[in-house]
Amino acid sequence: MLSVPKWRRFPALCISAALAAGLLTAGPAAGQDQQDAKPVAVDESALRYFTAQGDIERIRAEIARLKSLYPGWEPSLDVHELLSQSDPKARYLWDLLSEGNFAGLREAIATEKESDPEWEPPEALIRVLETAEARQRMTNASVLGQWQTVLQISKAHPELFSCNEMSALWNIGEAHARTGDPQRAFQIHTYILTNCDDPGARVGSMHKAMQLLPPELVDDLFKLERKGLNGEGEFQVVRDNLIRASVGKAAQDKTAFVRPNDLSYLERLATQSQRAGDAITLGFYFYSRDQPTDAVRWFERALDLGGEAKAAEGLTLALTQAGDYRQAADLGRKWRDASGENKAAYLGAMIRLVTSEPPPELSAEDIEDFSTYMRLARSAQGAQALGFYFLNTKRTSEAGPVFRTALEWDPDLESAAFGLAITLQRLRQSDKLRELAAQWSTRSERISKLADEYDKAVARASAPVRSGGAARNCGSSSPAPQSLGPRDSVAFGWCLMNRNQPSQALAYFERARSSSATSAEAAYGQALAYMRTGQSDKAEAAAAAIPSSDRRAAELQSTLSTQRTVAAYQAGDYAQALRLLNASSPAIQSDPDMLVIKGWSHMRLGQMRSAEQAFRALLDTNRRKDGAQGLYTIEQRTNRVLLD
Repeated sequence: MLSVPKWRRFPALCISAALAAGLLTAGPAAGQDQQDAKPVAVDESALRYFTAQGDIERIRAEIARLKSLYPGWEPSLDVHELLSQSDPKARYLWDLLSEGNFAGLREAIATEKESDPEWEPPEALIRVLETAEARQRMTNASVLGQWQTVLQISKAHPELFSCNEMSALWNIGEAHARTGDPQRAFQIHTYILTNCDDPGARVGSMHKAMQLLPPELVDDLFKLERKGLNGEGEFQVVRDNLIRASVGKAAQDKTAFVRPNDLSYLERLATQSQRAGDAITLGFYFYSRDQPTDAVRWFERALDLGGEAKAAEGLTLALTQAGDYRQAADLGRKWRDASGENKAAYLGAMIRLVTSEPPPELSAEDIEDFSTYMRLARSAQGAQALGFYFLNTKRTSEAGPVFRTALEWDPDLESAAFGLAITLQRLRQSDKLRELAAQWSTRSERISKLADEYDKAVARASAPVRSGGAARNCGSSSPAPQSLGPRDSVAFGWCLMNRNQPSQALAYFERARSSSATSAEAAYGQALAYMRTGQSDKAEAAAAAIPSSDRRAAELQSTLSTQRTVAAYQAGDYAQALRLLNASSPAIQSDPDMLVIKGWSHMRLGQMRSAEQAFRALLDTNRRKDGAQGLYTIEQRTNRVLLD
């Protein structure tokens, strides 16, 4: 037989709640003849269970059900009377149900029926148990993502479509959304907002809808918002968070659209509130849209409001985007150890600073600090940038070691290898230059060209320079350019180029350009001298003086175009790098080195389709590894499968 534990008294709070709701009475009024109160043979065990749970809605529903079955019946709050009318076996079963022990309850029912075949559990108990079990199965299916199972359970148990079953309603709504029926999900949330009064459930429903439904359906749900006594809508916080999420998403995805009204609304919020987060969100949004002035303004406000590391990261990025590299680097230095993102922002600012033109004036302490931090971070891009800074400031001997360090950290960094090639050329280390060119012969056409041009220049300068029949050596004397004839001037200029003195060679090439016989040769030498001294614009002007029929004119234009493209890319001006590439010859555009720059420029501008095309073109070249790396990066950012 069933062992029945001692009955546990109703919680006072639950009884008080039922009284306050007008659902239970306190029994016969004072002075009423107790003999006149006739007991009603009604199973109130379900009512007692719901009262113990404090479930007002279910108490109301159960009272309505019992009144419909027993006209004239009224519930009583007299605990002893309820107990006297209640089956102690049923009370034990209700206790198991209230504990959530559904398996134990099923086992107890089976055991009791086995010992007493005539016994039947209360109908209300079975009804509540079946609903509870269905609710549990639905929750489990939802956790496992078995949405069809959720819908099947909902069809078999219509009683779950109730404001008392909010979690079930949310699961059913999500199941419809996940199985491609957002309209049915919308109807579920419409039912909740039309019929259910619990404030928390209503706000929770809006949050659920925002995660699952398209924006236009969410907007329709907002129309069901109720106003408080102060006139403020119940979904104000939800609406604010929705707009924050929309702008935040757009900050990460340049293709995402933000409604102008939403953007203006968030700007008002950020202006009126003391939330650094709103200002940070706006800062990154404007940064992603290449609007650095607005981005700087919001990041500065966020920093003032205590946004700290994230605000400092954004401000460093925005200042860099605005071209204020020195201020960006100074700010970034203060926050570089706060996070990995802050470190990257600082390194990016410093790279742009040291590679800017004209080269900035940096103190020895600035250079040492950057060099030390760059080495701690093992930043190949940072080492490469420092190498170009040394080249641009005529500190050629210091450039070689940092270019080699960059290649040690990233052996495939072609731009660092090119920088090293320029260094070796200027230091007249021809053997090492040829060795480097051989190492990169299948990966960098421009390094091979640089080595070939250097060898040709050496050959041209190997003949003695004669003036008035007397042999001269450019290392032992420096005659005035005007004292030499045009042919001797051009020869003297090449001799100085061979000695890595391009600045001094310019005057001799200029003298030789005065004669039609030596004009083309002198213009070619002058263009090369300007290129070596970093004066690209003047090099281009000199190259224009070379007849188009001269093969060297095309070579110079190709080299100049390549250098300008590389400089723009290294400076982080990806849009300019692409413009220069698109204006260059087909041969340059198809060069593997230029395809690498093209792919990553498109990538950093958020133009994934164009980046994919460039990287795919690399798969059939000697830079296949770079192409595969680029496609893999696109896969990670877009969740698309591009590589087999």
